Parts: sequence; structure tokens; C-alpha cells
Amino acid sequence: MFLLIVSIFLIILTTFLEKFKLGKIINFIVVYAIIFAIVGYVEFTPDKEFYIYWLYDTPESIEPFFRITADYLVKHEYAFPELQLFFTFIYTFLLLFLITRFSEKIFIISLLYVGTIFLFYVTQLRYFMGYYAICLGLYYLYVKKNYFTAALFMAFGIANHYGLVLFAVIIPFFYIKPDKLISRLFTVTVIVLGVTSILLLLGTTSFSQIRFVAYFFSELQSTFLGGLLTFLPYAGIVYMIYRLHIMVVKINPEILKDRKYIFLLIMSIANITLIGAALIIQVIGHRMIMTATLFQLLYVFYILPYFEKNEKFRLLAGFGGAIAFLYFYLYIFMDLILEKSNNDDIISVLKSSPVLNYFIL
Repeated sequence: MFLLIVSIFLIILTTFLEKFKLGKIINFIVVYAIIFAIVGYVEFTPDKEFYIYWLYDTPESIEPFFRITADYLVKHEYAFPELQLFFTFIYTFLLLFLITRFSEKIFIISLLYVGTIFLFYVTQLRYFMGYYAICLGLYYLYVKKNYFTAALFMAFGIANHYGLVLFAVIIPFFYIKPDKLISRLFTVTVIVLGVTSILLLLGTTSFSQIRFVAYFFSELQSTFLGGLLTFLPYAGIVYMIYRLHIMVVKINPEILKDRKYIFLLIMSIANITLIGAALIIQVIGHRMIMTATLFQLLYVFYILPYFEKNEKFRLLAGFGGAIAFLYFYLYIFMDLILEKSNNDDIISVLKSSPVLNYFIL
């Protein structure tokens, strides 16, 4: 109840402050301080032991930014707490800076977004340091056409996580004619799903007599069902974004010339093309599909001004219901059907926060 009251108060306060230039700066600082205080000072994360090990025995194959950071921290006798502080300090700033490129609703958007990926946000230090940098790089590449700044952000992103090079496959979508964009995305999605299904089918029928291979593909099937269960709600949200796209284009066809709009649209729905791969390799879904909730939130707030008052209310109610269902699905439904859910780790993370313990717990 206390958290609910505080959240409502902050929503009202930040809504008032965003009307003024100084208020926008205060909003940024307040939201930044809240997120950083919660995620930066935790004493436990599921990956803590890995990061402690990497600090003192950094693999040669690990990305250069982490290696440089680890060398500096160890040299100056720092440890995991400082590593957590340093990474969350920077990528929380990058997240909020990215949000402010499209919306002034910084508190409500960051609150809803971080809530959907909280455990990953507080744990995947290298990935999120790079992820928001890559997203900013794509923004400066397509929206601002500032290629130098785009290159700097992209280089920094890949220097934090090599896997982010996969975002290169999104770039061609920015240069497809808007009226053909949805059909191209649909085609790629079907192809990825088809290839995934064929691999599963061939694996279970053609190689079932080979003990090891049969075991391997039985594991894939199990992962496939788990992936389907995990990522199905996100497919629903993408479909909702698609329907909203059709509506807003009917209201204002000129919006297809708005580069910010096209950027948010692509970043909101292009991720679903990977759902076929995510059904087998769930980490792809965790990093490429679940994280796109940020752009789906930004997309909805971006198109709000184009709707009349009554339509705006229905839009917010519908999308708000979808986000509420997502929260229910992630934190209640999944907890009920799984023997061990992420909730156990989330509770451990929150309890390890001295800030939350002091003010709330």
C-alpha cells in the first residue's frame, strides 16, 4: 500500500513538473535517483558469483569494456558492489536519456518498463550497458542521421556485449517503404518460425534412433514449450501495436513521414521476427523480445496526441489492461505453474537492498 501511494504521488508530481523546462530536469534526476538507488545498491543478484569470478579471473574472450573495468576495479581494491554501482549508474542514465528522446512521461514509462524486466535489469550488467547504447546508436543513425554519434554508441554497445551485433539485422527494416514494412516483417517471422519447426520435426523423426540426438531434441521440445509459454503474451502486444499502427495511419497518413514514429514502430514489432529462435533459445527472447516493451510503451505514448479524448481514453485503457495482464502473467500465473519462478530471485534481490530495507522493508 505504501509503495502504491508513493507511486501515485510521484506520477502526479512528475506530470506537473514535466510542463516546465526546469521541471523536466528535476523529473530526470528524481527518476534516475529512484531507479539507481534500488538496482545499484543490491547485495545479491543471481549472477553475482559469476561477476565476482570474472573480476579476478577475467576471461580473454570477454568484451573489452568489462575487461578494462575489471582491471581498474581490482587494481584499486574495489569489488562486486562497485561493479554493480558503476554499470547500473551508466546504463540507467542511458535508458532515461533514450526515453526522453521520445516522451516526457519519464516516470510512468520507466516504472512500467523496469517492472517487466526487473530481474534481468538488475542482473545483466554487460548486456544492458550495451543494449541502450545500441538503441541510441540506431536512433542517431536513422532519426537524426548523425552517423558519427551513431557509430560511437554502436561501438560502445558491442564493446560491452558481442551478441548485440545481431541488431544489425534490424537496420534494413528502417529503409523499407512504410507501406511494405508490415508485410516484410511478417514474411521474416514466418520464415524463422518455419525453419524452427522444420528443425524440430526433422530432429524428432529422422534422428530418434540415435540416443544422444533423441535426448537433445527432447530437450529442445521442452524448451520450445517453455518458450511458447514465456513469450506468447509479447506476441499479443505486438499484434496490438500493429492494430494501433493501422488506426493512427488512417487518422494521419502523414505520420509515415515521421522518422521518430517509424523508428518506434520498427523497434516495437521487429523483435517478434525472432520468436521462432526464442522458442528454442530462450535467452534470445529475454534479451530481444522482452526488452522491446520499452519501445512499445514509448510508441503508445507517442501516438496519443493523434487521438480524440474518448479514443485516447480507450487506447490507454486497452493498453493499460495489456500491461496489467503482462504483469499478472509474469509474476502470478508463471509462479503458479512453475516449480521455481523468477519471483524467488526477485524477492532475494529486493531484500538485499539496504535502501529498500531502510525505507520500506
